[in-house]
Amino acid sequence: MVGHVATLRLFLATLVGAVFLVSACSGSDLHVPNTSPAEPTLIGPPAFGEVSIWAWVDNERHYTNVSTPARASGARYGLTLLNVQCANGERDISLEMLPSTSRDSLPVRWQIDGSSVEQQTWDVDQVYAASTGYIVHAREPSDVFDVWRYADYLVIEVPELDVGPAEFDLLRLFSTEVQENLDRCGEETFAPISYDVVDRRPQMDVKGRYDERTQYEVEVLSGNRVLTTIMQAASYDDRDGPPIALQIGCNPSGDVKVSLVNLSRQGLTSGAAGIQPRHVTLRIGDSAVESEQWILYPLADRVELRAQESAFMLVQAMARSQSLVISVPEFEIWSARFDLPPMFSTPVQENLNYCGH
Repeated sequence: MVGHVATLRLFLATLVGAVFLVSACSGSDLHVPNTSPAEPTLIGPPAFGEVSIWAWVDNERHYTNVSTPARASGARYGLTLLNVQCANGERDISLEMLPSTSRDSLPVRWQIDGSSVEQQTWDVDQVYAASTGYIVHAREPSDVFDVWRYADYLVIEVPELDVGPAEFDLLRLFSTEVQENLDRCGEETFAPISYDVVDRRPQMDVKGRYDERTQYEVEVLSGNRVLTTIMQAASYDDRDGPPIALQIGCNPSGDVKVSLVNLSRQGLTSGAAGIQPRHVTLRIGDSAVESEQWILYPLADRVELRAQESAFMLVQAMARSQSLVISVPEFEIWSARFDLPPMFSTPVQENLNYCGH
């Protein structure tokens, strides 16, 4: 029986692919580099699962979005995100976390289950956000959906931006509780399935040290609100550096946070009072160096730098990498290094996994 199902799935994928004609590229297959580590260190739905689900109703408009991340050279933080969405009866397929581009459209090359490589022109969303980078959208999302729906895996790249190839598990992406919402997107008589995440009680009043440089704490604030923090002291390869620390966690509001703490106020230049953006460079694992603006918060005797709205994807990438290197020239911080796996292995990891729930 299993063999018949597999054969049927392959037949359907082949049949739909034959109907949906795109320009096939000559040449070899798309090969995904064998990067290390291959497996993420952070797994735990819904916030950081390998597949994330959002399904909600807004003013009688139904929205369903299923997404999955994959490591990809050239993408922001070395991580890209594939989204399949039904928004008020219309499908959309997009790829996020692309670097800057002035183009309105770009060629996208993809391959399913080792078949021939296909190339299409996808449209660039010119509204840039730090949390998503640039986004490309399939011009004919329903046709692409029909081709991908019964495939096992997808390899995709954006060659003009040197992004990819990245490999996505389509079998897992199209096997969620809300798949029928995507399959029947646009059917007037279909009532979309709601997706309710079960609230979880977080760990509370926990404090400890994971290793010599990594510690964790859960504070209970007024109204039983919970603040979860994991912090690690910086190390430096070939010089002494400021005793700063990297802090990640979950705010009481349910937002993921990333910040550099214990910065000296002596590093402030003239006119730096108040909340202002500061230039930060960072490199996650073997990905390209990123240049960002983090927000400076002067405190009583120290200074804190916080990542902006990109924190969620930043932590997603950190969880799938071994190291993070940060420089902040204004504070004479050069190549501060952090060992990432311990930060995602503490006893309070569940609070981060379910941040917001």
